[in-house]
Amino acid sequence: MEMEYQMKIKESEEQQATENYNESCSCGGIMVPMYDEYPTWLKFCSTCDTRSENTDVSPILEPV
Repeated sequence: MEMEYQMKIKESEEQQATENYNESCSCGGIMVPMYDEYPTWLKFCSTCDTRSENTDVSPILEPV
């Protein structure tokens, strides 16, 4: 019983975290993060495969 309760809490927390980063696409789909480690960097549409990049939060360093 306790294990089921903990699993439901974890699922709820993960769902809330995912919802915080999802955006709507112009086609009506949902823009979802490509990488869990960097949820605000690269996103793709669940319907039309459109992609977007936020270069301000990119983990890749550009040469100076």
